[in-house]
Amino acid sequence: MAASTERQCQSGWPNLRRGLLRKVLSRLPSLADRVRLRLRAVCRPWRTRATLQPPPRRPLPWLALPGGTVLDFANKNTHRLRIPDDDGGPCYSAGDNMFFLHHNDGRCFVVNGFSGAATPLPELAALLQSHMVNPCDEKKSDKLDRKSYDNMKIKKVVMSSVASLPNHHRVVAVLASNCSKSRVFISTCRPAGEINSCLVMREKSTILDIAFFQGKMYANVHMFQELVAVDLRDGCLDKPTPPGVEPQVKAYTSWIWPPDLLPDMYLKDLFDDPKSDEKVEQYLVESNGKLLMVRRRFLRTGHNKLTCRFQVFEADLRDGPRLGQWKKARSLQGRALFVGTPCSKSFRACDVDGAQGDCIYFLVDHGNPLRHSAVYNMVNKTIMPLIPVSVWRSVKLTWDSQRFPAWFFPVEV
Repeated sequence: MAASTERQCQSGWPNLRRGLLRKVLSRLPSLADRVRLRLRAVCRPWRTRATLQPPPRRPLPWLALPGGTVLDFANKNTHRLRIPDDDGGPCYSAGDNMFFLHHNDGRCFVVNGFSGAATPLPELAALLQSHMVNPCDEKKSDKLDRKSYDNMKIKKVVMSSVASLPNHHRVVAVLASNCSKSRVFISTCRPAGEINSCLVMREKSTILDIAFFQGKMYANVHMFQELVAVDLRDGCLDKPTPPGVEPQVKAYTSWIWPPDLLPDMYLKDLFDDPKSDEKVEQYLVESNGKLLMVRRRFLRTGHNKLTCRFQVFEADLRDGPRLGQWKKARSLQGRALFVGTPCSKSFRACDVDGAQGDCIYFLVDHGNPLRHSAVYNMVNKTIMPLIPVSVWRSVKLTWDSQRFPAWFFPVEV
């Protein structure tokens, strides 16, 4: 009898009914609790069975804040991430739940915010150092000095998805700029011990944003709203680039280059009137198989920027290089866009718990960003606060960096 009971106890956990475990998961509204269940809070058989369960609807994204914390504003909770604080060097959002750390001694890593797993990128670190991209933060209060015209600062970091390239290695792109030029540095993210492949893109005038889309890395150039790209599927990242070896500078292919004669509507929508009080910030977003340019128009009021409206354009690239066009999008087709300078992403609203379709959730980098970030409805043109007053008032932080807040998209582990 004792032996029979012992056998039942030994086989009970692995044979746990899926329906019961599904009920347990459904009663955990917080993604942080579900991650703890899947990673470390229960025995291995439960963790194994938990990974086989269909995930619940994706929660609203969190907000990455200075100091390695994230704000789950929908549930009014904060969580500590497994990333280093800024004492070792500036940390940048790299999209989803990933971060890019540029250490004070020049070393570079990509870090998983949930697990803390860090992948060193020594080849990229050497490349950034040789091009005078120093590990310094972009402060809101920075004043231009003589060094600013030479030293480049990191403006944005993006990572590709695993399936976007044939070799299945994720790729990281770093956009760096100074007062007169912009340059993008690209590296594979192979496991530690393997030599990465790197690219240096040809220098351009001000680049506003970058994004991975269908195997290419696209850049939106301020001058004439040109859209340029580099194809990462042509073998350019196949050969390793050992530290100290300068990769060949690669040229972009221009996909959207406005001709001399432009339709009146194209001029009106895309080119700013220098006499207007309205200013513009732009974001590139991959959305449902399309590449979008989202333009936020705002008015400056002291140190703040009062958002007025949004415009969304779709890149029509069917006619090939230099023949593409930005076409105005009238609808988001039921999707929700989450945009901000550090990172942007698109989802079907029905797949995100609490999201509204045909809406743009946007973050700002002025004043108190939690107070001024909001939701823009593309249908009725209204703007609603993103974060309740009680929540943003409870967050006591000094907003002296343009790196945060950033969208943090929790990925089920």
